[in-house]
Amino acid sequence: MNSIPMQWSDIWLLLSIIIGGGQTNDGATLESVIRAGDGINHAIFTHEQVASGLYRLSHENYITTKNGKYFATEKANNIYDEAWDSSKNIYQVWDYVGETIRANRYTGPLPNPADIYEFHGINKQTVAIAAKQWHNEATELMIQSLQKEHGLDREEAIKSIEEIMGRHRAQFLNQNGK
Repeated sequence: MNSIPMQWSDIWLLLSIIIGGGQTNDGATLESVIRAGDGINHAIFTHEQVASGLYRLSHENYITTKNGKYFATEKANNIYDEAWDSSKNIYQVWDYVGETIRANRYTGPLPNPADIYEFHGINKQTVAIAAKQWHNEATELMIQSLQKEHGLDREEAIKSIEEIMGRHRAQFLNQNGK
């Protein structure tokens, strides 16, 4: 089997699989991978990053899949554990794992031209559904936090979140000339 060059986003995906449950017997679901990925990188994977990343990680024996769940292999877990032995935070782990498996850093526009692979069961819709599930869960957590910490009722908490998101959207559009 020929080796396929790994991409920097593959490391993000691998760490997300591990943190999302890929070291357990239960495995990581796509939604738990997206949740962990957002926690690590404050961003949501694109369909291309997920499909191509799973393909490359599986091809290079860093993950296995079973019944729609993702599992880190012993090979991946050993590198992950080694990374934590010499790292103080997840970003240092990301660097260590990326350097260890010689991942290419891509800083251009998305999608990365190397993201050309497909993976069984992964398409734009499955990634969008998993991302929406995480979005709904995160929104509910924010509502509960605002209710608990600030004494807001549910409607006030929702309005507060909508105002914050509206400001962020306006800032993004202004920064990007839209």
